[in-house]
Amino acid sequence: MLASWQELIFPQRQFCALCQRPVSRRNKIKLCDRCLSQLNFVQEPFCQSCGRPLRLASVDGGKCSLCREHCFHFTQARAVAVYEGFWRECIHMIKYCRRHDLVEPLVGLMAQVLVQCWQGTELLLVPVPAAPARKARRGYNQAELLALELGRQIKLPVENGNLWLKEAKFMQSQLSSQSRAVNVRGAFAVHDPDAFVGKQVLLIDDILTTGWTASECARVLLGCGALRVDVLTLAVGAVQKAQLGLGKTTVRR
Repeated sequence: MLASWQELIFPQRQFCALCQRPVSRRNKIKLCDRCLSQLNFVQEPFCQSCGRPLRLASVDGGKCSLCREHCFHFTQARAVAVYEGFWRECIHMIKYCRRHDLVEPLVGLMAQVLVQCWQGTELLLVPVPAAPARKARRGYNQAELLALELGRQIKLPVENGNLWLKEAKFMQSQLSSQSRAVNVRGAFAVHDPDAFVGKQVLLIDDILTTGWTASECARVLLGCGALRVDVLTLAVGAVQKAQLGLGKTTVRR
């Protein structure tokens, strides 16, 4: 109550991380209502496997057409919003423009989804690794930034660097859905398999497009003894684009 009165009488200024409009100090996400209103949040009904919205897709057994055609190794995937418009721009700012200041507020939205879907579950966070050459060129892996910040906010352990990616033959964005599955097969390995024995793993990444990258990571981790592997991302691609392997060339997964 005292804090509320202090905020009313002596307001302290805080600004939206995206548009710099003033927001309340009690706004933990640090994003204003205007920016949040531009996001196409994933809401029910969504695919029970990959988490894609089912508004524009035929529903059969709670799964989208892509998940009905293919069997992924992860149990379920969830995302904050659809990969389009303003949300795509936000992710690109982190991914390509070194806007690391956006990681904390965007991960705040991921944290809300995590609590909603996995509350009370002992999770081990594992970032989806980037190819060594790409990480060296960019200087960082955005999935690692997201996982480490999420672990800090939710106070969950992060197994960073154990799961690693060999150089893929082709960029995933240039391939169809079936070709992506072949391209990532055998592309991941682990340094210490014992770290995953008996763990419920939550893979962290920026975008889920077709799901084949996450599925291959899950296959490897389950082979190490993980009890279950789920996926949490900032964004999920539309069903039609995921099936055809379409989208901007900047999409890596």
